[in-house]
Amino acid sequence: MLGRTGRNFAAGMSGGIAYVLDVAGNFRQRCNHELVELEPLEEPEDIELVRSLIERHVEYTGSDHAARVLSRWGRSAGMFVKVMPRDYKRALAADARRRADEAAALEAVALVVPVAAKAKQPRRVAAKKAVAAAAGVAPRRGSGQAVPSGSGQTNG
Repeated sequence: MLGRTGRNFAAGMSGGIAYVLDVAGNFRQRCNHELVELEPLEEPEDIELVRSLIERHVEYTGSDHAARVLSRWGRSAGMFVKVMPRDYKRALAADARRRADEAAALEAVALVVPVAAKAKQPRRVAAKKAVAAAAGVAPRRGSGQAVPSGSGQTNG
């Protein structure tokens, strides 16, 4: 929001994020704080997002006001207020925790699978040798395959 807001901004706001340019420094008094928190624009991702949104606004509308905000971006960026609904913030945090837990679980599985595969390999070879011995055949060296005794093939 690059212009002046009403006196009950964010009333009923339960989702989404608003970025308000507070040139006069009185937005806090004009905002309904019942469901939202006001935060400074500090995160690099937020700063870049707001800048890119304003750049697109200038590109699509030719707004002189938005162009002036961009031309003084070093000063303008510090005048923005991030309006964040509390419920939305909790939902985003829960989603981030869930994604982190899933990533950790996938990483753990990726570590366990190769170890389990290596552990199963010797058991398979040992099992083939046991079956071959019971059948009276000698296993072929290195392959884990059985060769019938007296077939003329060597184990080598």
